[in-house]
Amino acid sequence: VRVTGICQVESTKGSEYRSNPESVSLRLRSESDIAILRSPSWWTPQRLGTVLVVTLVAMALATLWIVLLRRQVARQTVALRHRIEHEAALEERQRIAREFHDTLEQELAGLSLRLDAAVARGSGEKLQGLLEGSRGLVSRIQTETRNLVADLRDSGEVPGSLETALGELASRQPAGIGPEIRFHSQTPHPLSALPAHSVHHLKMIAGEAVANALKHAEARRIDLILEVDDDGLTMVIADDGRGFDIERQTHGQPGHFGCMGIRERCSKIGATVRWQSQPGHGTRVEIHLPSASERDSVRTTPA
Repeated sequence: VRVTGICQVESTKGSEYRSNPESVSLRLRSESDIAILRSPSWWTPQRLGTVLVVTLVAMALATLWIVLLRRQVARQTVALRHRIEHEAALEERQRIAREFHDTLEQELAGLSLRLDAAVARGSGEKLQGLLEGSRGLVSRIQTETRNLVADLRDSGEVPGSLETALGELASRQPAGIGPEIRFHSQTPHPLSALPAHSVHHLKMIAGEAVANALKHAEARRIDLILEVDDDGLTMVIADDGRGFDIERQTHGQPGHFGCMGIRERCSKIGATVRWQSQPGHGTRVEIHLPSASERDSVRTTPA
């Protein structure tokens, strides 16, 4: 600012000739005696504070947007990975189904035709009975193979009855040949519907345990027991055979993976398996599948 006028000293500080003006007054003729040489800076403290607040809010919003975008990208990545894995698994299932259909099922069909011809031409009641039993066995294998192929090709799941499946498993053993197989269902109320994959795995576990008893136990009797209570479902396969060493033979030996397969199937459906056996005292295989409420309780219980 430039001011033109008369400067009058109102008060001084000091004494005699060394005094300094302390306050002055300017006497101007008019407003034209005041001239503005340079405008003040636009950046006042108030404006600077406003700009800083706006900048911080914008940065916070940008950071939040980036975090949300990264989460969305992560979710999409996981979904895409699962989709790729599902498509790869479906393609592999279809490939296995084709291999089953083109090899095992066709070979079994040929074997069934040969057995039919042998039954027609064979003589003797004993031979006739053995051939009839063999033909029935082949027929059941064909049915299981077709079911397996259908299961591999069909990605959907249709609920099944575990009681029916175990009853059919027990009735397959021909009378008078090998050990007696009995099925006992100890359920105080009708068995609630299980997911199809759980029924499938439990049925396959029971079949493997029975097959092991037939091949290795030299048993006279095999019992299939199904129990259901509030804690869940328990399936027991017990025989009176020669037993075996649990620690040595339930973790899979070269070329023998039945017990390992049972463990893997139990893991897939959230069940547990326990073997009880001693050489010469039979074998008991116990599978426990917790109820849905029990599984939820286990998942929510803090470690």
